Amino acid sequence: MTTMTPAVLLAGFCALLSLFAVGRLALDDEADRVDLGSTVVVIGITVLATLWATYREGWLSTEFQFLLGMLGVGTIAVGTGLIARYWHDTTPIRGSDSGRSRPEHDDRERERDSGSDDLRS
Repeated sequence: MTTMTPAVLLAGFCALLSLFAVGRLALDDEADRVDLGSTVVVIGITVLATLWATYREGWLSTEFQFLLGMLGVGTIAVGTGLIARYWHDTTPIRGSDSGRSRPEHDDRERERDSGSDDLRS
């Protein structure tokens, strides 16, 4: 009887969490780009956990393990970039025309509201 190593169990657990994250992102109408970035980071962690499992079990050649590692690190970098870039943008992914919400304190709105007293008199 063969036993699973902790690395394989971790990779399976991460794969399950990745499925939950992708499902939540697909079903949530209010999901924004930070949620997308979080999901991409979770997938990247799953890829790195899979790398660890393949390394411990000797399932893949060194070249494929290297490619899997690069894919995992790259995925985490992309997800972190999405989170950092869109941290203050709460516009949902679906239903947005421009993809960016206006900041709370927009200079154009302030100028329009202040107006000129000469025009009012």
